[in-house]
Amino acid sequence: MYSKIKKIDKYLITKVIDGDKDAQKHFVDLGGKYVYGALNLYRGLNQPEISDLFQTVFLKLFEDDMRRIKLWKGDSEFSTYLYRMVINLVKDYFGSAYYRRSKFQGQNDYDSEGFIENNPGIANGPQPESVIQSITLMHMISGLRDIEKTIIHYYYFQGYKEREIAEMMKYPLNTISSIKNRALKKLKISWQAN
Repeated sequence: MYSKIKKIDKYLITKVIDGDKDAQKHFVDLGGKYVYGALNLYRGLNQPEISDLFQTVFLKLFEDDMRRIKLWKGDSEFSTYLYRMVINLVKDYFGSAYYRRSKFQGQNDYDSEGFIENNPGIANGPQPESVIQSITLMHMISGLRDIEKTIIHYYYFQGYKEREIAEMMKYPLNTISSIKNRALKKLKISWQAN
């Protein structure tokens, strides 16, 4: 049914907001082409960064009861709206502490447990299923206690090491490590139940 829709229009947006799973998959598929193309214009980004930023765009679109999707008023193409989101996201990323550390000190802090990064990757362009899995993961993260969410966010999404998080939050290193590990166990249990 949705395969005939070639661009994101008000009809598709309405179906996405109403929770139609097929419409959401088609929305991610269509929007993904715009987002992926826009991200590839930035020569300073490597493929893992493009993949992460790609997923971040859709996580932002679907968070807070799809607030950002609902903000689109239809006075311009949705592709233009997506492009503006990508520009702002990339600007923020280039200004982040993680980007500066990884680019200028040669660090690349990936998840040693392999849980967060083991979602299906982007081999030949964006895969709607991996974005939907990432949205599911972010929803599960939102169910953690505040301190767990904060530590997971700093460690996995901002690239801080446990020692740095302990210093910022003024907790012992062992406490940060324990909280992070408990949060991961909760996420794994939720993921397996899904």
